[in-house]
Amino acid sequence: MIQRFKGKENIIKLGLFILSGIGLYFVVAWASYSPLDNGWSTANSLLSSSLNKTGYLGAWTMDLLFAMFGQTAFFIPFALTFTPIYLLIAGSESLQRNQVLLWLFSFVLFMLGITLLSDQLLSDSHYDLAGGFVGGLFSDWLEPVIGQIGVMIV
Repeated sequence: MIQRFKGKENIIKLGLFILSGIGLYFVVAWASYSPLDNGWSTANSLLSSSLNKTGYLGAWTMDLLFAMFGQTAFFIPFALTFTPIYLLIAGSESLQRNQVLLWLFSFVLFMLGITLLSDQLLSDSHYDLAGGFVGGLFSDWLEPVIGQIGVMIV
């Protein structure tokens, strides 16, 4: 049976489709990431072209994500890919603004918590911090107040 969509619903579905496409682009950029590419935190004159399959934009954005969130940065491309697909399949008709804001807020808290844990528990690589500068910043800010065990509990 053919369904008739309203204008607002079409715009929401188009936005979710575009967001999943952007997320898929970031997944490819994450899969082909090389710290030798020119990016947000590195400059390299040895390579004439980018090693990243998505080009300089993908290398730059993934370098920014790895610098910000460290080894936990891979959650963001997958969340940008699979959350809109889930909403398209499950139906976005009953989606409300408060629900979207709650999901976004919980994802931000999840990323903050996982960067704090990775900053405390994982070792740094040669190129990036384990928790990125977000995890390092909040860990250095919270550790004198609540201690290392408190940071891991938070």
